Amino acid sequence: MAGPTAKSPLIRIESGNPGEEELVALTAVLLARTGEPPDVDADDLPAVQWQRPERRTPYQSPISWQR
Repeated sequence: MAGPTAKSPLIRIESGNPGEEELVALTAVLLARTGEPPDVDADDLPAVQWQRPERRTPYQSPISWQR
């Protein structure tokens, strides 16, 4: 029978000495990346609120409300 084997760490710090806050931030990012994206229907997505500059009229009056 083989004895217990040591698992290799999931994360290895190459250089430096991260503080507790930095490790918490790194853990939060890694956990967020491993989660599944939420199921969102196309009807629930917000409407796009930007305009493409090339579709605007080239001249706008200085007193225009669209500025």
